[in-house]
Order: sequence, then C-alpha cells, then structure tokens
Amino acid sequence: MQKENGKTDKTNAPSMLQKPPPELKVVREKYCSQEMTDKSIAYLFQQAPEQLTDWIEALNNKPYAWGMKHQLAIRNWFLKEAARNKFIPQTRLGRMDLVFELTRRFHEFYKLTEDERLYFWPLKKSRVEGPNDPLPPVPPIHMQPRRPGYDYPITLEMVQKTFDALCSEAPELIYEVSEACRLGFDLGGGEEYFAMIDFISRFVSTNKLAPEKDIPMRVAPAIMLVIYGNISFMWVM
Repeated sequence: MQKENGKTDKTNAPSMLQKPPPELKVVREKYCSQEMTDKSIAYLFQQAPEQLTDWIEALNNKPYAWGMKHQLAIRNWFLKEAARNKFIPQTRLGRMDLVFELTRRFHEFYKLTEDERLYFWPLKKSRVEGPNDPLPPVPPIHMQPRRPGYDYPITLEMVQKTFDALCSEAPELIYEVSEACRLGFDLGGGEEYFAMIDFISRFVSTNKLAPEKDIPMRVAPAIMLVIYGNISFMWVM
C-alpha cells in the first residue's frame, strides 16, 4: 500500500475478513492473556464477522471516528458473549485490553499511519499497576470557565465532592476510565463509562447535590466529562 499526502492508500488492500490478522504479542497479560486474546479474536471472526464489516468498509472514510464507533460495538458484543464463553475475559479491564489488542492487529494489518491510529504509540505509562493500587497524588479538579448565557448544571464544588468520593470509595473506576482514555477508547458507551456514571448519579442523588430530574441526562454526564478531562494525573506524561 502506498502513501499519498501522508495517508495510507487502502483502496486495494485485502480485507481482514479474507486473511487473518497478525497474532501480535499482547502489551500486557494481566487482564487478558495471550491465549485469551488469540482465542477470543478467532471466535469473533468465526461467529460474528459482520461485527467487523462496517469497520473495514469505512476504512477509507473517517478512520478516527469510525474506529471508535465500531470498537464500541465489538466491546458490547464481547460483553454479551462473555457470560457463556469463559475464555473471553470476565472483567471490564480484560475486555478493554482484548479490544485494544484487536485494534492493534487491525492497525498492523492495514499498515495505518500514526495519524490514522486510535491510540498514541508508544502508550503513555500509568502511574499505578492496577485498580487495587493506591492512586497517585490527586490534584484539585480543574474546570473550564462557563460560557456566557449557558445554563450549566454543575458547579466546581459539586464536581470536587463527587471526585473525592470516587477516589475514596471507588478508585478502581478512576483507574478503569483512565485506562480507557490511555488506550484510545471513546469516552461514551464503554462499560467503565456506565459504571462511573452510575456511581456519580447515586452519589449526587444521595447527597442531594442537584434536582433529581436533572441527574441522569444533565448532571451526571457533565460531572463525568469534567472528571474525564482531569484524568491525565494517572499517567507519566
């Protein structure tokens, strides 16, 4: 495949459905081993190749946007299949690593350029080894100034209280969301996103920080977005 204007020409590239992707050595085995990765990806290709069709067909259009969209669909497919297939990772981190490894193989197969990839390589390094390790020093939450005339549903105090509760009661969620960001996954729709949204919603409701009717659609997602924007303290930059 030749490059034109810094991008890879994939018009005549062979489909990954016609030829198996390369079996790369996994970046880490802690949550999804090499064996689990190879077996789960082979199972995906055998049982649900349609999950990959749109991803592959969209390759020449908008690599970053389509990649994240189809990554999410495959993550959800693995989540459903994990209940009846124990060789598929049984944890959120395991399934996250599994789809990250599938993405690496996808990128290697099509020889994507750095700009076309869904993650930065080499990966940033996490300051902690796993979800049960103590968090690194946590800086105060930073929040962008409000836009004039915009009815903002949250305050800095509200976000800081919620974030402090997350750090003390559910630090594993901080780790999982930071890993999703580090590995190049989209903010919305992943298992870790919904787990943190659930925690935020319950905390805000229990402590009566916002009107109940505003929590699901406005308050919780807004708090989540601010926390997501402050998550880089988890990495070695």
